[in-house]
Amino acid sequence: MSHSQAQQDLFVLKQTNFLKNGLFVDIAAAHAIEINNTYLLEKNYNWDGISIEIDSKYNESWKERKTKYLNLDAFSVDYKKIFDELLKKHNKKFKHLNYLSLDLEPPELTNKLLHFLPLDEFTFDVITYEHDSYRVGEKYKNDAKCYLTNLGYSLVSENI
Repeated sequence: MSHSQAQQDLFVLKQTNFLKNGLFVDIAAAHAIEINNTYLLEKNYNWDGISIEIDSKYNESWKERKTKYLNLDAFSVDYKKIFDELLKKHNKKFKHLNYLSLDLEPPELTNKLLHFLPLDEFTFDVITYEHDSYRVGEKYKNDAKCYLTNLGYSLVSENI
């Protein structure tokens, strides 16, 4: 059963062939279980990762999870350092993780963070990116698509 708002967790599992022991980074993670993109991955597939959320009202919910949780502004994080720490913890030699989830509010912050991340140094199997084009138009969706395509990613689905 999906715990994500739009079944992002099931999409990620399908795209990674139901990978076990994957690694994720969940930025703007909100509640640890309810409407969460990584809870199912951790609980049923033994994934590990880092979850970042600025709103402290969710802190208590994260005590239920084994995932490293940072109650920080997403723009104050040293992503190179935390990505490297996660990879080192799992004895991974390459700068590759399995899943990146981005869902800041408002959508222009998600877009700004996408460009802030060291995606020229680290790669992911799957990236889900909430652009809210139904509310704000196509600007951020188109920018993300262009930016990620230039980094070598391909669009698999626009709607899950």
